[in-house]
Amino acid sequence: MKQGTEYEIFVEQVYQLLKEDKKYTIDTKRNLIIKGKSGADHEIDVYWEFSYHGKVYKTAIECKDYKTAISKGKIQEFYGKLIDLPEKYEGVFATKIGYQKGAKKYANQYNIDALVINELTEDNFPEGYIRQINFQLNIVGNYLTDINFEFDKEWIKNNCDLPFKAHIMASGDNILIEDETNKIYNSFNQYVNTEGIIKNREKIDNDKSRVSIDIDNGFMIDTTQNLKLKILKINYVENHYSEEEEFTIDGLKFAFALIKRVSTGEFIFVKKI
Repeated sequence: MKQGTEYEIFVEQVYQLLKEDKKYTIDTKRNLIIKGKSGADHEIDVYWEFSYHGKVYKTAIECKDYKTAISKGKIQEFYGKLIDLPEKYEGVFATKIGYQKGAKKYANQYNIDALVINELTEDNFPEGYIRQINFQLNIVGNYLTDINFEFDKEWIKNNCDLPFKAHIMASGDNILIEDETNKIYNSFNQYVNTEGIIKNREKIDNDKSRVSIDIDNGFMIDTTQNLKLKILKINYVENHYSEEEEFTIDGLKFAFALIKRVSTGEFIFVKKI
């Protein structure tokens, strides 16, 4: 792989990731050859075509993987390439280190967007930006055990075909609850967690409570047995729990690259897919 090719591939990947923003990328290409107005062939390291507010822009990106700051002469060479292209191309110059003072002035004068593009690391994370956010999450909840239904035996005797299976899984999806207003609840948990239901609660210890619900004219429907049984009371134990969880969001894990726009000092974080 020739010198600089790896950096060209990296820059192309950066601009491909900008596809995530709907106002941006239409197409990217690398090492695109375009015949200039002079008849000379020009190689575009990375070609980026994008739209912004309905207008399509063609961009030529010059990539230089130098260990020193870019000189004014390199910007002048790139500008000469741009003005020889048969169509108008926006000019972008990408490098890793930075630009000499004269190069910055020349790029600004001729509207060349001078950028410093690198992988985002701990060493180059810009000051003034939040890198990590630490969270402490307190999770409080409960789960139900010892669920017991007290049925109206006289009603069942008068209204149901006997005998029937007595084994009923009250927490299963096959159990529906119908209240006194004829509203149907899709599960036992949905019913007992509905706001407005009056519950008689007796504390057993710090983590448990015994709960009972008196029902005037409600029913349990077991769809597997096609049973509708009148309920007098529901009893269960409410088990309380509390957990603490700490976690961190680290910007380095979400960003693929860091772009610095030299003319303004602005930083752009390029997200990973």
